[in-house]
Amino acid sequence: GIRPFQVTDGNGQFRFGDYLHHRYVTCALALLLGAGYLACIGYSWQKAQIIFLLIVYKVIDGFADVYESEFQRQGCLYLTGKSNFFRTVFSVAVFTVTLGAFKHLLFACLMAVAAQAMGVFLFNLDVIHALDGVDWTFTKGKVTKLFKNTGFLFISVFLDFYIFSSAKYAIDARMNNAASGYFNLIFMPTSVIYMVANFVIRPYLTTLTNLWTEEKIAEFKKTLVRI
Repeated sequence: GIRPFQVTDGNGQFRFGDYLHHRYVTCALALLLGAGYLACIGYSWQKAQIIFLLIVYKVIDGFADVYESEFQRQGCLYLTGKSNFFRTVFSVAVFTVTLGAFKHLLFACLMAVAAQAMGVFLFNLDVIHALDGVDWTFTKGKVTKLFKNTGFLFISVFLDFYIFSSAKYAIDARMNNAASGYFNLIFMPTSVIYMVANFVIRPYLTTLTNLWTEEKIAEFKKTLVRI
């Protein structure tokens, strides 16, 4: 949930280096907690392996988000769009081709993770060096302050996702894998609506921040109405 905070940090309260080192910590925690959860939940070894690879996939995606947020904050939202598009298409294509060729889900997930990592390297880690306004310096005090300033944001986003997914968890706990698959198909329109809403709102956040910072209140209100 840090992206809205980062892209609306128009006054540069925190540097990119602060956000990046904050993300190092949160990604490491996500991997540790994900592994701990799988160790306690009682899944079969094969299912636990597959889900852990999906956790790694999403953590890599979350790591890429700190770069894509900085693209947007620097006024280069198109780089965020390119990164999201090419990373997703590349990893999904690799997963689909691998699964079709080898008929092995675990191996296909592993290849998808590798493709996701390669996509981050090509479309985030390399591209950001072309931007001039990126400040890579950081201080521990700033990173700690970032944790404090975004703590309630994390709780709100965590609860939002939990409520959004709680029905899936209940079905997974009480029913079989086939039932989970059927429910995901039925639930898909809701996921698409949620995703499209983010596509509409998120690009406007930096624009709204600039209008608010420059005290263009009338134009700020007009933009809100247009959204």
